[in-house]
Amino acid sequence: MRTHWREVLVVAVLPPTAYPCILFALQLAPVAVVARAREISVVFVGLAGIAVLAVAR
Repeated sequence: MRTHWREVLVVAVLPPTAYPCILFALQLAPVAVVARAREISVVFVGLAGIAVLAVAR
């Protein structure tokens, strides 16, 4: 863990910030738009995982 403290920090900080961001987005845009954005983000994260981690398809 001492060698990867930056990665641990990112994983510890970013996920809890997602929920307040979604709540804020729901105040600004319709639910349908926010829901679509959340769903497409899952696809982007999957593609990024394939690219960054060089996961075989």
